[in-house]
Order: sequence, then structure tokens, then C-alpha cells
Amino acid sequence: MKVRVIAVNPKYRTLPYYMTPVFDEEIKDYRTGQENLTPAELKKQPFIVDPEKQYPIRHHQELNLDNPKDKILYQLAIIQADIANNSKSVQSGHVMYLENLEAEATERVSNKNKFFNALTRVKETDSIEQSKNLGIFLGINVSQPLSVVYDRIYSACENTPADVMKFFSGNHDNRLFVLKLKHYGILQSRNGFLYDNDILVGKTTEDATTFVQEEANNQLVAKWGLALDDKEGRTRKPLGKTHDDKLKAEELKKEEERLKNETIKNERLEKERLEKERLEKEEKEKEEKDSSKVLKNKGPRTAK
Repeated sequence: MKVRVIAVNPKYRTLPYYMTPVFDEEIKDYRTGQENLTPAELKKQPFIVDPEKQYPIRHHQELNLDNPKDKILYQLAIIQADIANNSKSVQSGHVMYLENLEAEATERVSNKNKFFNALTRVKETDSIEQSKNLGIFLGINVSQPLSVVYDRIYSACENTPADVMKFFSGNHDNRLFVLKLKHYGILQSRNGFLYDNDILVGKTTEDATTFVQEEANNQLVAKWGLALDDKEGRTRKPLGKTHDDKLKAEELKKEEERLKNETIKNERLEKERLEKERLEKEEKEKEEKDSSKVLKNKGPRTAK
């Protein structure tokens, strides 16, 4: 593996930077990059870093980590406060950074593959509706011209491919439903909370997704679904008597389930109450028994 030295400070594009071992207050000794080697391992080194010496490196100098001498310089370089370990770590005080040619090339290839895979999935999407769903999932305003929406989606493929791939993996129907309700204003955000007019739905998208999944909210969710159909230009056929009968049967079933759950809950509470009383009674009897023992031990003593 090869590492290249890149100067950030213009001064060191022509002049060498002199590295020195770093004194570590915690261990009260110099860090050289070789401090963890055993005496036997040190003997095999091409040279031993001397705390009294300086070791120059230059702009565009390549360090081959398969070469023992270059590896020693690399290990000394990574402990220098003025040298960043990679381009992403560079801050204002750094004068150089180490460019890992192989690792950074591997990362770039990996990122390009992720971009390609995400873009391929998007290109395989054969409906405008699905593309708009993806846009809403990514937080894109799909009310814009379609060309703008696609431009934003393609940018997401490049910048946040994991978010794009997440849309195509797993079931996100309920979350997408909530995101669409927010997008079209069916749910409104006020003071950091989500509302349907005066009905509090939750604070976050996750809260609202949980709200949608709860059976008690089915009628409200059905109303939102109709409103969403209207926003997206879909129409539904009149429900008719059969559907009304089905709704009544579902409501009756829900009420029976509610009563059943309430009965189970009451039985559990009664059982817990009786158990608590039993434990309190046992504790009281124990205290009385202990108290009688104490009184017995404190009875009159006979003089010797």
C-alpha cells in the first residue's frame, strides 16, 4: 500500500517538513511510532527513531508501506500534530496530510458503485407516481416541474444513495403515507407537533406512523386516505350499502374486542390487588410475630 504526502501550507510545497518524536506527558516518554515494539523487533528495524533527530518528508513524497524504512516514516508521520491522517481530517492548523492512494481509490469506486446501483433502481421505476413517491420519501417537493424532481432524485442517488436504496427495500407504506399527508398539508406542523386541525397526531414522523397503525384511529386514517386520493387526483367509487354493512360489522367487532380487553385488564388488576393485600397481610403478621419475640426477650430477669 502506498501513501502520498500532500502539503496544505504553500511553504512546504518546496521545503521539507521535519518530523520529530512527540513527547507524551501521560507515559512520560517520547512517541516514535516504534514505542510498542519489543527489543527483539527493534533489532530487525532498518533504523531506530532517535528523539534527538529530525526526519524530513516532502510534498508528493510517496511512502511504500511494504518498505520497512518508509513504514517507519509513515508511523512517525501519523503522530505529528501538524499532519492530518487523510484529506477529510484536514483542519486550519495542519500543514500536510497523508493521501492513502489505494484506500481513497477504493472508497471512490465504492461510492460510484452505490451511485450506479441507486440510479439503476430509479431508472427501472416505470411510473411517474412511483417516482413522486420516492421524491416525497427523500423530502423533495414533488409539486415542482417533473424535470426538477428527477434532477433532485438523481442528485440524491449520488449524494445519499443509501436513502434511495432504503426506499426500494422493505415495506415503508405507513411511513410514506404519513410523509405524503405532510407534503400535501393534510397533516399540519405547528409548534413542533403534527396536527389534523385540532387533533394531535404526534411530534415526529415516527409518532404519526405509529398513530396510523393503531386500530382506534382507522376511521380518521380512512378520511386522510380519501383526502390524499383527492390531492393526487384519484377518485373512488361510491361506497354503497354493502360497504356500510361491512363498516358496521368491523365497528361491532372492534367494540367486542375492546370490551374483551377491558375485562382482561380488570381481571388482571383485581388479581394484582388481591396479591398485594395477601403480601401486606403476611408482612403485618411477620411484624407482629417479631414484635412479640422482642417483648418476650425483654421479660423480667431473676437476680443472681
